Amino acid sequence: MPIRPHIERNERSRFRLQQVIDALADDLLTATIDGPWTSGVLLAHMAFWDRFVKERWEHALRSQQPTPALLDLGLADLVNDASVPGWSLIPPRDAMRMALAAADEVDGVIASVADNAVEALLAAGWNSLLDRSVHRHEHLDAIERLLSAPAQ
Repeated sequence: MPIRPHIERNERSRFRLQQVIDALADDLLTATIDGPWTSGVLLAHMAFWDRFVKERWEHALRSQQPTPALLDLGLADLVNDASVPGWSLIPPRDAMRMALAAADEVDGVIASVADNAVEALLAAGWNSLLDRSVHRHEHLDAIERLLSAPAQ
């Protein structure tokens, strides 16, 4: 089997997610990062998108499709805008558990993806269906900035 670096990147980002979560105090879970986004909301958001990617892969496998159906990239922003109010209702500690569980689940599914599907997605530029670390790191960076900010 060829080397599949996205699997290692996913694993490292899942480990980083655990480290960030371990460092989050309750007051930082509800501190505003950007507009309605808090650490808790970002974690719920991450859980949603990891689970959505997992469901897309599982649907493709059940349907005997080599890869998940591709989505219009603008759709993600609409889903986020519509979902933030609901994500903000999730208790932040639950969002933490959800994010870790979803990351573990999707990474397991992605690790089992056939090489030909990996090659097809990479060639088409849809690495986000394989490499979840990019999305995780983006939001973990924001949470870590909050962690390193001076207390006010």
